[in-house]
Amino acid sequence: MLSRLIILCLTAIIIATCAPALNYAAADDAQQQLSTGKHMSSQIIIKFRNESRDPSKPYYVRELSEWAKARIVYVRSMSGGVYVFRVEGITSDKQLAEVIERLSKRREIRYVEPDTLMEYQEGK
Repeated sequence: MLSRLIILCLTAIIIATCAPALNYAAADDAQQQLSTGKHMSSQIIIKFRNESRDPSKPYYVRELSEWAKARIVYVRSMSGGVYVFRVEGITSDKQLAEVIERLSKRREIRYVEPDTLMEYQEGK
Protein backbone atom coordinates (compact mmCIF):
# COMPACT_ATOMS: atom_id res chain seq x y z
CA MET A 1 0.00 0.00 0.00
CA LEU A 2 2.80 2.40 0.92
CA SER A 3 4.64 1.61 -2.31
CA ARG A 4 1.54 2.53 -4.34
CA LEU A 5 1.28 5.83 -2.51
CA ILE A 6 4.96 6.58 -3.18
CA ILE A 7 4.57 5.70 -6.86
CA LEU A 8 1.46 7.90 -7.08
CA CYS A 9 3.29 10.85 -5.47
CA LEU A 10 6.32 10.42 -7.73
CA THR A 11 4.07 10.25 -10.80
CA ALA A 12 2.31 13.46 -9.75
CA ILE A 13 5.66 15.22 -9.26
CA ILE A 14 6.94 14.06 -12.66
CA ILE A 15 3.76 15.21 -14.40
CA ALA A 16 3.89 18.58 -12.65
CA THR A 17 7.51 19.21 -13.61
CA CYS A 18 6.99 18.12 -17.23
CA ALA A 19 3.97 20.37 -17.78
CA PRO A 20 4.75 23.48 -19.85
CA ALA A 21 5.28 26.66 -17.92
CA LEU A 22 2.55 29.25 -18.16
CA ASN A 23 3.32 32.18 -20.42
CA TYR A 24 2.14 35.07 -18.25
CA ALA A 25 3.17 37.71 -20.80
CA ALA A 26 0.94 36.16 -23.45
CA ALA A 27 -1.90 35.94 -20.95
CA ASP A 28 -1.47 39.63 -20.10
CA ASP A 29 -1.55 40.57 -23.81
CA ALA A 30 -4.71 38.56 -24.33
CA GLN A 31 -6.32 40.23 -21.32
CA GLN A 32 -5.46 43.67 -22.69
CA GLN A 33 -7.09 42.78 -26.01
CA LEU A 34 -10.18 41.59 -24.16
CA SER A 35 -10.42 44.81 -22.15
CA THR A 36 -11.89 46.66 -25.14
CA GLY A 37 -14.68 44.12 -25.43
CA LYS A 38 -14.06 43.34 -29.11
CA HIS A 39 -11.41 41.99 -31.45
CA MET A 40 -10.68 43.31 -34.92
CA SER A 41 -9.88 40.85 -37.64
CA SER A 42 -9.33 40.92 -41.36
CA GLN A 43 -12.81 39.50 -41.85
CA ILE A 44 -15.83 41.45 -42.99
CA ILE A 45 -19.55 40.83 -42.93
CA ILE A 46 -21.59 41.69 -46.02
CA LYS A 47 -25.36 41.91 -46.32
CA PHE A 48 -26.67 41.94 -49.89
CA ARG A 49 -29.87 43.63 -51.07
CA ASN A 50 -30.86 40.57 -53.11
CA GLU A 51 -30.91 37.62 -50.72
CA SER A 52 -31.12 35.11 -53.58
CA ARG A 53 -27.57 36.02 -54.69
CA ASP A 54 -24.91 33.37 -54.07
CA PRO A 55 -21.78 35.34 -53.17
CA SER A 56 -19.68 32.21 -52.78
CA LYS A 57 -19.31 31.84 -56.57
CA PRO A 58 -15.63 32.24 -57.55
CA TYR A 59 -16.37 34.70 -60.37
CA TYR A 60 -18.28 36.98 -57.98
CA VAL A 61 -15.58 36.81 -55.28
CA ARG A 62 -13.01 37.79 -57.95
CA GLU A 63 -15.22 40.73 -58.94
CA LEU A 64 -15.45 41.87 -55.30
CA SER A 65 -11.67 41.55 -54.99
CA GLU A 66 -11.09 43.72 -58.05
CA TRP A 67 -13.56 46.33 -56.80
CA ALA A 68 -12.02 46.37 -53.31
CA LYS A 69 -8.44 46.35 -54.65
CA ALA A 70 -7.68 43.53 -52.20
CA ARG A 71 -7.82 39.75 -52.26
CA ILE A 72 -11.15 38.66 -50.81
CA VAL A 73 -11.96 35.08 -49.85
CA TYR A 74 -15.42 33.71 -49.15
CA VAL A 75 -15.55 32.18 -45.63
CA ARG A 76 -19.15 31.22 -44.79
CA SER A 77 -22.76 32.25 -44.65
CA MET A 78 -24.52 33.36 -41.49
CA SER A 79 -28.17 33.53 -40.58
CA GLY A 80 -30.23 36.39 -41.97
CA GLY A 81 -28.63 36.43 -45.41
CA VAL A 82 -25.31 37.74 -44.14
CA TYR A 83 -21.94 36.45 -45.38
CA VAL A 84 -18.42 36.45 -43.96
CA PHE A 85 -15.41 37.17 -46.15
CA ARG A 86 -11.71 37.37 -45.30
CA VAL A 87 -9.61 40.20 -46.71
CA GLU A 88 -6.08 38.92 -47.18
CA GLY A 89 -2.98 41.06 -46.84
CA ILE A 90 -4.54 43.55 -44.43
CA THR A 91 -2.02 44.94 -41.96
CA SER A 92 -3.94 47.83 -40.42
CA ASP A 93 -7.42 48.96 -39.46
CA LYS A 94 -7.05 51.80 -41.98
CA GLN A 95 -6.59 49.35 -44.86
CA LEU A 96 -9.63 47.39 -43.75
CA ALA A 97 -11.68 50.60 -43.54
CA GLU A 98 -10.67 51.47 -47.11
CA VAL A 99 -11.81 48.07 -48.38
CA ILE A 100 -15.10 48.44 -46.52
CA GLU A 101 -15.63 51.91 -47.98
CA ARG A 102 -15.00 50.67 -51.54
CA LEU A 103 -17.34 47.71 -51.18
CA SER A 104 -20.05 49.86 -49.59
CA LYS A 105 -20.36 51.77 -52.86
CA ARG A 106 -21.62 48.71 -54.76
CA ARG A 107 -25.35 48.87 -55.47
CA GLU A 108 -26.05 45.24 -54.59
CA ILE A 109 -24.52 45.57 -51.12
CA ARG A 110 -26.77 46.78 -48.31
CA TYR A 111 -23.94 47.09 -45.78
CA VAL A 112 -20.39 45.99 -45.01
CA GLU A 113 -18.87 45.96 -41.55
CA PRO A 114 -15.81 44.52 -39.86
CA ASP A 115 -16.32 41.11 -38.30
CA THR A 116 -15.67 41.70 -34.61
CA LEU A 117 -15.74 39.25 -31.75
CA MET A 118 -17.76 40.83 -29.00
CA GLU A 119 -17.06 39.87 -25.40
CA TYR A 120 -19.55 40.22 -22.60
CA GLN A 121 -18.31 42.44 -19.79
CA GLU A 122 -20.10 42.65 -16.50
CA GLY A 123 -21.05 46.12 -15.29
CA LYS A 124 -18.97 47.58 -12.51
